[in-house]
Formats: sequence, structure tokens, C-alpha cells
Amino acid sequence: MLGIFRKDCLHFALAGLVAFPAVLLVENAILTELTPAWVVINMALAALLAFEPLFATEIEEEHGNGYALLGSLPVLPREVVAAKFLLFLAAVAACTAAQFVFLAVAQASPSLLAAARSASLFAGAACLVLGGVFYAAIFSFGCVRSLNVWLTVSLACCVAATILLGNPAGRELLRKAAGVFLQLSAQRVVLGGLALYALLFFVSVALFRFEPGKKALPLF
Repeated sequence: MLGIFRKDCLHFALAGLVAFPAVLLVENAILTELTPAWVVINMALAALLAFEPLFATEIEEEHGNGYALLGSLPVLPREVVAAKFLLFLAAVAACTAAQFVFLAVAQASPSLLAAARSASLFAGAACLVLGGVFYAAIFSFGCVRSLNVWLTVSLACCVAATILLGNPAGRELLRKAAGVFLQLSAQRVVLGGLALYALLFFVSVALFRFEPGKKALPLF
């Protein structure tokens, strides 16, 4: 498992420990006051920079037959999957922590800062669940197919959000939905996200194949 960590950690470290903190530093230097729009932008950037190394490493694995190579080594499926899940968890945690540091020094109303902290935790939990789903899909259907579906669904969500934001009724619906989420306990949302992420880990271990069409045994 340590070998997989060493192989993939550079991608995740650059995203979570370098790129996103650098973006927040620049943002802090140019912004006079934090606004709700920037809170949403920061969450989107955090998600993008957490998922980018996941996509990059899995595309490399698929194009370079990385999993077939791992199958020739004395490595269990759960060790491979655990390394992938822990690296993504670390990237999401680093991006979320960077947002909390940024919010600690940002200039904004106390209510907006409190809402931004809760929203950052919700976004982090959502990223974990989506990342776990994506890994399970990769181990079932391959990275390229899963990424194509992911991009199609993401585009559909963006189109739907644009349509909703384009009319007053849609904006009111989104405002009410955001209000419902912000009333939830951030602690419970995070714990629920971690629990689902753990469940998806076991699902991914069961689905993992070192080679397409060949189930890796034993699972544990």
C-alpha cells in the first residue's frame, strides 16, 4: 500500500496542499469582503482540485495498464483500494481545512462566515460520497466510461442550475433548498458522509479487478 501512496501522492499533494491554498491566498489578497458568490466559487474550486488528481491518476492507471501490473505483485485488492480512498480523503480534508483557515481571516458578516463554514463541511462530505461512487464505477466499468458518464451528468446539472437561476421561481426553490441544508447539523452530515465513504470502500473492494473481466481474489 505504501508503494501506491508514493506513486500517487504527488498529484493529490499538489492539489490539496499547494494549488488550492495558493488560490485562497491570492483571493484573500484581492478581495475586500467575502460575498456568497465567492463562497460558492471556493467550494466549486475545492471540489475541482480534489477530483482532478483522482481523474489524473486513474486515467494513467487505465492507459498504462497499471492495475494489471499491480496484479503481478503480492498486493491484495483491499490494499490498492485503501490507498486510493485514503489519498482522496486526505485531499478533501486538506481543501476543507484550507477553506476554514481562509474563513478565519476573511472579512464578512458573522452570519455569512458561519454559513460558509457549514457549507464547506457539507461540500466536503458530498465530495467524499461522490468520490467513493466514482471509484466504485471505475472498478466496475473502467475510468474512461465512468468519466464520460460523470461529465454528462455534471453538464446536465449545470444546465438545470442555469435554468433554475434564470427565473424567480427557480431561484426561490434553490434558496429554500440551501436553507434546508444549512439547518442540518454539520457534524451529522460529516459523520454520515464518512460512513457512506467507508461503505463505498467495501463496495469498491468487492468490485475491484486487477484486469478487466477478472475478479481479484482473495478480497481480504
